[in-house]
Amino acid sequence: LKNGEHVDIRAELPRLDHGRDEVGEVAEAFNLAQHTAVSAAVSEAKARDGAHNVFLGIAHRNQSLVHRQLKILDEMESREENSTQLGGLFELDHLATRARRTTENLIILGGKQPGRRWRHPVRLVDALRAAASETEEYARVRVEGIPEVSVTGPSVADTIHLIAELIDNGTSFSPPDSPVHVNSMRVARGVVVEVADQGLGMTDEVKDRANEMMGSPPDFDAMALNADSSLGLFVVARLSVRLGVQVNFDASRYGGTRATVLLPSEILAFGEPSDDRIEPVAPGRRTGVAESRQPGDSPTPASRPAESPESAPRMVLSGSLDEPSA
Repeated sequence: LKNGEHVDIRAELPRLDHGRDEVGEVAEAFNLAQHTAVSAAVSEAKARDGAHNVFLGIAHRNQSLVHRQLKILDEMESREENSTQLGGLFELDHLATRARRTTENLIILGGKQPGRRWRHPVRLVDALRAAASETEEYARVRVEGIPEVSVTGPSVADTIHLIAELIDNGTSFSPPDSPVHVNSMRVARGVVVEVADQGLGMTDEVKDRANEMMGSPPDFDAMALNADSSLGLFVVARLSVRLGVQVNFDASRYGGTRATVLLPSEILAFGEPSDDRIEPVAPGRRTGVAESRQPGDSPTPASRPAESPESAPRMVLSGSLDEPSA
Protein backbone atom coordinates (compact mmCIF):
# COMPACT_ATOMS: atom_id res chain seq x y z
CA LEU A 1 0.00 0.00 0.00
CA LYS A 2 2.86 2.39 0.81
CA ASN A 3 4.30 1.67 -2.64
CA GLY A 4 1.00 2.64 -4.24
CA GLU A 5 0.23 -0.92 -5.34
CA HIS A 6 -3.30 -2.34 -5.51
CA VAL A 7 -4.06 -4.65 -2.60
CA ASP A 8 -7.19 -6.74 -2.03
CA ILE A 9 -7.84 -5.73 1.57
CA ARG A 10 -10.53 -8.32 2.18
CA ALA A 11 -8.29 -11.15 1.01
CA GLU A 12 -5.17 -9.94 2.79
CA LEU A 13 -6.85 -8.84 6.03
CA PRO A 14 -10.04 -10.84 6.58
CA ARG A 15 -12.25 -9.47 9.31
CA LEU A 16 -11.85 -11.22 12.67
CA ASP A 17 -15.14 -12.45 14.15
CA HIS A 18 -15.04 -14.18 17.54
CA GLY A 19 -18.48 -13.46 18.84
CA ARG A 20 -19.69 -10.75 21.21
CA ASP A 21 -17.90 -11.72 24.42
CA GLU A 22 -14.62 -10.36 25.72
CA VAL A 23 -12.62 -12.28 23.08
CA GLY A 24 -14.89 -10.88 20.38
CA GLU A 25 -14.33 -7.34 21.67
CA VAL A 26 -10.55 -7.86 21.46
CA ALA A 27 -10.95 -9.17 17.90
CA GLU A 28 -13.04 -6.12 16.98
CA ALA A 29 -10.31 -3.90 18.43
CA PHE A 30 -7.80 -5.63 16.12
CA ASN A 31 -10.16 -5.02 13.17
CA LEU A 32 -10.29 -1.33 14.01
CA ALA A 33 -6.49 -1.12 14.41
CA GLN A 34 -5.92 -2.84 11.06
CA HIS A 35 -8.42 -0.57 9.31
CA THR A 36 -6.72 2.50 10.79
CA ALA A 37 -3.27 1.32 9.73
CA VAL A 38 -4.43 0.54 6.18
CA SER A 39 -6.16 3.92 5.86
CA ALA A 40 -3.01 5.66 7.05
CA ALA A 41 -0.87 3.74 4.54
CA VAL A 42 -3.21 4.62 1.67
CA SER A 43 -3.26 8.30 2.67
CA GLU A 44 0.54 8.34 2.93
CA ALA A 45 0.89 6.73 -0.50
CA LYS A 46 -1.46 9.27 -2.08
CA ALA A 47 0.34 12.18 -0.42
CA ARG A 48 3.72 10.83 -1.52
CA ASP A 49 2.55 10.32 -5.10
CA GLY A 50 1.12 13.82 -5.17
CA ALA A 51 4.30 15.39 -3.83
CA HIS A 52 6.35 13.23 -6.21
CA ASN A 53 4.33 14.41 -9.23
CA VAL A 54 4.61 18.06 -8.20
CA PHE A 55 8.35 17.57 -7.57
CA LEU A 56 8.89 16.13 -11.06
CA GLY A 57 6.60 18.64 -12.72
CA ILE A 58 8.59 21.57 -11.36
CA ALA A 59 11.87 19.88 -12.31
CA HIS A 60 10.74 19.24 -15.90
CA ARG A 61 9.53 22.82 -16.28
CA ASN A 62 12.84 24.14 -14.97
CA GLN A 63 14.68 21.85 -17.36
CA SER A 64 12.66 23.16 -20.29
CA LEU A 65 13.36 26.78 -19.27
CA VAL A 66 17.10 26.17 -18.91
CA HIS A 67 17.16 24.40 -22.26
CA ARG A 68 15.50 27.42 -23.91
CA GLN A 69 17.94 29.73 -22.13
CA LEU A 70 20.90 27.77 -23.49
CA LYS A 71 19.53 27.90 -27.03
CA ILE A 72 19.11 31.69 -26.77
CA LEU A 73 22.68 32.01 -25.46
CA ASP A 74 23.88 29.93 -28.42
CA GLU A 75 22.23 32.37 -30.82
CA MET A 76 23.61 35.41 -28.99
CA GLU A 77 27.13 33.96 -28.96
CA SER A 78 27.01 33.26 -32.70
CA ARG A 79 26.10 36.91 -33.41
CA GLU A 80 28.34 38.64 -30.86
CA GLU A 81 31.56 40.19 -32.17
CA ASN A 82 32.71 42.06 -29.07
CA SER A 83 35.21 39.87 -27.24
CA THR A 84 34.33 41.31 -23.83
CA GLN A 85 30.61 40.72 -24.31
CA LEU A 86 31.31 37.27 -25.73
CA GLY A 87 33.30 36.36 -22.63
CA GLY A 88 30.35 37.37 -20.44
CA LEU A 89 28.00 35.27 -22.57
CA PHE A 90 30.28 32.27 -22.15
CA GLU A 91 30.20 32.71 -18.38
CA LEU A 92 26.38 32.83 -18.44
CA ASP A 93 26.41 29.78 -20.68
CA HIS A 94 28.52 27.84 -18.19
CA LEU A 95 26.27 28.86 -15.29
CA ALA A 96 23.21 27.74 -17.24
CA THR A 97 24.88 24.42 -18.00
CA ARG A 98 25.47 23.84 -14.30
CA ALA A 99 21.89 24.87 -13.56
CA ARG A 100 20.73 22.24 -16.04
CA ARG A 101 22.69 19.54 -14.20
CA THR A 102 21.15 20.63 -10.90
CA THR A 103 17.69 20.37 -12.43
CA GLU A 104 18.53 16.94 -13.80
CA ASN A 105 19.49 15.92 -10.25
CA LEU A 106 15.90 16.55 -9.20
CA ILE A 107 14.57 14.43 -12.06
CA ILE A 108 17.00 11.60 -11.28
CA LEU A 109 16.04 11.67 -7.59
CA GLY A 110 12.42 11.50 -8.73
CA GLY A 111 13.17 8.25 -10.53
CA LYS A 112 12.82 9.58 -14.08
CA GLN A 113 15.12 10.02 -17.05
CA PRO A 114 16.40 13.54 -17.91
CA GLY A 115 15.54 14.88 -21.35
CA ARG A 116 19.05 14.74 -22.83
CA ARG A 117 19.51 11.67 -25.03
CA TRP A 118 22.01 10.45 -27.61
CA ARG A 119 20.89 8.00 -30.29
CA HIS A 120 24.38 6.80 -31.20
CA PRO A 121 27.64 6.05 -29.35
CA VAL A 122 29.84 8.91 -28.12
CA ARG A 123 33.59 8.61 -27.54
CA LEU A 124 34.41 8.09 -23.87
CA VAL A 125 37.02 10.87 -23.89
CA ASP A 126 34.41 13.33 -25.17
CA ALA A 127 31.91 12.19 -22.54
CA LEU A 128 34.48 12.65 -19.76
CA ARG A 129 35.45 16.11 -21.00
CA ALA A 130 31.79 17.06 -21.20
CA ALA A 131 31.36 15.84 -17.61
CA ALA A 132 34.29 18.00 -16.46
CA SER A 133 32.81 21.00 -18.26
CA GLU A 134 29.61 20.80 -16.22
CA THR A 135 31.47 21.45 -12.97
CA GLU A 136 32.33 24.83 -11.48
CA GLU A 137 36.09 24.22 -11.26
CA TYR A 138 36.48 22.68 -14.72
CA ALA A 139 39.89 24.30 -15.24
CA ARG A 140 41.38 22.14 -12.47
CA VAL A 141 40.37 18.83 -14.07
CA ARG A 142 42.94 16.76 -15.98
CA VAL A 143 41.54 14.12 -18.34
CA GLU A 144 44.36 11.75 -19.32
CA GLY A 145 44.98 8.30 -20.77
CA ILE A 146 41.47 7.57 -22.06
CA PRO A 147 41.18 4.44 -24.26
CA GLU A 148 39.54 4.52 -27.68
CA VAL A 149 36.11 3.30 -26.70
CA SER A 150 32.62 4.78 -26.90
CA VAL A 151 29.57 4.87 -24.64
CA THR A 152 26.32 3.61 -26.15
CA GLY A 153 23.80 6.34 -26.94
CA PRO A 154 21.16 5.56 -24.27
CA SER A 155 23.87 5.55 -21.56
CA VAL A 156 25.71 8.74 -22.55
CA ALA A 157 23.64 11.24 -20.56
CA ASP A 158 23.72 9.22 -17.32
CA THR A 159 27.45 8.51 -17.70
CA ILE A 160 28.24 12.21 -18.17
CA HIS A 161 26.08 13.12 -15.20
CA LEU A 162 27.55 10.45 -12.92
CA ILE A 163 31.16 11.40 -13.69
CA ALA A 164 30.32 15.11 -13.37
CA GLU A 165 29.00 14.56 -9.84
CA LEU A 166 32.17 12.70 -8.86
CA ILE A 167 34.40 15.41 -10.36
CA ASP A 168 32.36 18.09 -8.60
CA ASN A 169 32.80 16.21 -5.33
CA GLY A 170 36.55 15.98 -5.92
CA THR A 171 36.98 19.69 -6.67
CA SER A 172 34.78 20.67 -3.71
CA PHE A 173 36.78 18.69 -1.13
CA SER A 174 40.33 19.42 -2.27
CA PRO A 175 42.56 22.53 -2.16
CA PRO A 176 41.48 25.19 -4.68
CA ASP A 177 44.84 25.17 -6.47
CA SER A 178 45.11 21.38 -6.78
CA PRO A 179 44.15 19.38 -9.87
CA VAL A 180 41.59 16.57 -10.02
CA HIS A 181 42.76 13.70 -12.22
CA VAL A 182 40.43 11.68 -14.44
CA ASN A 183 41.94 8.67 -16.16
CA SER A 184 40.70 5.41 -17.59
CA MET A 185 41.81 2.00 -18.80
CA ARG A 186 40.37 -1.11 -20.43
CA VAL A 187 39.73 -4.14 -18.22
CA ALA A 188 38.22 -7.56 -18.83
CA ARG A 189 34.71 -6.52 -17.82
CA GLY A 190 34.65 -3.12 -19.54
CA VAL A 191 36.38 0.17 -18.77
CA VAL A 192 37.44 1.65 -15.43
CA VAL A 193 37.27 5.42 -14.93
CA GLU A 194 39.09 6.88 -11.92
CA VAL A 195 38.48 10.33 -10.43
CA ALA A 196 41.20 11.21 -7.90
CA ASP A 197 41.63 14.38 -5.86
CA GLN A 198 44.31 15.70 -3.49
CA GLY A 199 42.08 16.56 -0.56
CA LEU A 200 42.10 15.27 3.01
CA GLY A 201 40.23 12.13 2.03
CA MET A 202 37.31 10.37 3.68
CA THR A 203 37.27 8.92 7.15
CA ASP A 204 36.74 5.16 7.29
CA GLU A 205 33.20 5.68 8.55
CA VAL A 206 32.24 8.09 5.77
CA LYS A 207 33.93 5.92 3.14
CA ASP A 208 32.13 2.77 4.30
CA ARG A 209 28.79 4.60 4.30
CA ALA A 210 29.42 5.97 0.79
CA ASN A 211 30.35 2.53 -0.56
CA GLU A 212 27.29 0.99 1.06
CA MET A 213 25.13 3.70 -0.53
CA MET A 214 26.52 2.88 -3.99
CA GLY A 215 25.22 -0.68 -3.72
CA SER A 216 21.88 0.16 -2.16
CA PRO A 217 20.64 3.73 -2.66
CA PRO A 218 18.44 4.82 0.27
CA ASP A 219 14.98 6.27 -0.16
CA PHE A 220 14.65 10.02 -0.44
CA ASP A 221 13.02 10.35 2.99
CA ALA A 222 15.91 8.44 4.57
CA MET A 223 18.33 10.88 2.96
CA ALA A 224 16.36 13.79 4.41
CA LEU A 225 16.94 12.46 7.91
CA ASN A 226 20.70 12.27 7.35
CA ALA A 227 21.75 15.91 7.24
CA ASP A 228 25.44 15.26 6.56
CA SER A 229 24.82 13.11 3.49
CA SER A 230 26.04 14.41 0.16
CA LEU A 231 23.30 14.98 -2.38
CA GLY A 232 25.81 14.34 -5.16
CA LEU A 233 26.62 10.88 -3.83
CA PHE A 234 22.92 10.11 -3.60
CA VAL A 235 22.55 11.01 -7.30
CA VAL A 236 25.61 8.89 -8.16
CA ALA A 237 24.08 5.93 -6.30
CA ARG A 238 20.82 6.24 -8.23
CA LEU A 239 22.65 6.52 -11.57
CA SER A 240 24.99 3.61 -10.82
CA VAL A 241 22.05 1.28 -10.22
CA ARG A 242 20.29 2.47 -13.37
CA LEU A 243 23.41 2.10 -15.52
CA GLY A 244 24.54 -1.15 -13.94
CA VAL A 245 27.97 0.30 -13.11
CA GLN A 246 30.03 -0.25 -9.97
CA VAL A 247 31.32 2.74 -7.99
CA ASN A 248 33.83 2.41 -5.18
CA PHE A 249 35.63 4.95 -2.98
CA ASP A 250 39.09 4.51 -1.49
CA ALA A 251 42.27 6.49 -0.85
CA SER A 252 44.00 8.01 -3.88
CA ARG A 253 47.73 7.95 -4.48
CA TYR A 254 47.66 11.74 -4.08
CA GLY A 255 46.48 11.45 -0.48
CA GLY A 256 42.86 12.33 -1.14
CA THR A 257 39.90 10.29 -2.35
CA ARG A 258 39.67 8.12 -5.44
CA ALA A 259 36.32 7.19 -6.99
CA THR A 260 36.57 4.12 -9.22
CA VAL A 261 33.79 3.58 -11.75
CA LEU A 262 33.53 0.29 -13.65
CA LEU A 263 31.60 0.84 -16.88
CA PRO A 264 30.46 -2.63 -18.01
CA SER A 265 30.87 -3.81 -21.60
CA GLU A 266 27.08 -3.77 -22.00
CA ILE A 267 27.03 0.05 -22.16
CA LEU A 268 30.19 0.39 -24.27
CA ALA A 269 30.82 0.34 -28.01
CA PHE A 270 34.25 -0.63 -29.28
CA GLY A 271 33.87 0.33 -32.94
CA GLU A 272 34.07 3.72 -34.62
CA PRO A 273 31.69 6.32 -33.13
CA SER A 274 28.95 7.77 -35.31
CA ASP A 275 28.46 11.43 -36.18
CA ASP A 276 26.61 11.91 -32.87
CA ARG A 277 29.70 12.91 -30.95
CA ILE A 278 30.86 15.81 -28.84
CA GLU A 279 33.32 18.02 -30.66
CA PRO A 280 35.47 20.67 -28.94
CA VAL A 281 35.27 24.26 -30.14
CA ALA A 282 37.44 26.56 -28.04
CA PRO A 283 35.97 29.91 -26.96
CA GLY A 284 39.15 31.99 -26.77
CA ARG A 285 38.59 34.44 -23.94
CA ARG A 286 37.86 31.83 -21.32
CA THR A 287 40.51 29.41 -22.44
CA GLY A 288 43.52 31.47 -23.46
CA VAL A 289 44.45 28.79 -26.02
CA ALA A 290 45.72 29.67 -29.44
CA GLU A 291 43.09 27.81 -31.44
CA SER A 292 40.07 29.69 -30.24
CA ARG A 293 36.51 30.21 -31.32
CA GLN A 294 36.06 33.70 -32.75
CA PRO A 295 33.07 36.01 -32.44
CA GLY A 296 30.65 35.31 -35.27
CA ASP A 297 31.47 31.59 -35.53
CA SER A 298 28.22 29.67 -35.63
CA PRO A 299 27.78 26.80 -33.18
CA THR A 300 26.23 23.52 -34.25
CA PRO A 301 22.41 23.72 -34.07
CA ALA A 302 20.71 21.90 -31.20
CA SER A 303 24.06 21.56 -29.46
CA ARG A 304 25.17 22.24 -25.93
CA PRO A 305 28.36 23.79 -24.59
CA ALA A 306 30.84 22.44 -22.16
CA GLU A 307 34.53 22.94 -21.47
CA SER A 308 37.45 20.58 -21.69
CA PRO A 309 39.48 20.39 -18.48
CA GLU A 310 42.83 21.19 -20.04
CA SER A 311 42.13 23.82 -22.68
CA ALA A 312 38.55 24.50 -21.56
CA PRO A 313 37.11 24.14 -25.06
CA ARG A 314 33.43 24.49 -25.59
CA MET A 315 31.96 21.01 -26.03
CA VAL A 316 29.43 20.93 -28.84
CA LEU A 317 27.12 18.00 -29.51
CA SER A 318 26.42 17.13 -33.13
CA GLY A 319 23.07 15.60 -33.77
CA SER A 320 20.83 13.85 -31.34
CA LEU A 321 19.98 15.99 -28.38
CA ASP A 322 16.28 15.52 -27.62
CA GLU A 323 14.17 18.39 -26.36
CA PRO A 324 13.34 17.90 -22.66
CA SER A 325 9.67 17.41 -21.96
CA ALA A 326 7.81 20.15 -20.14
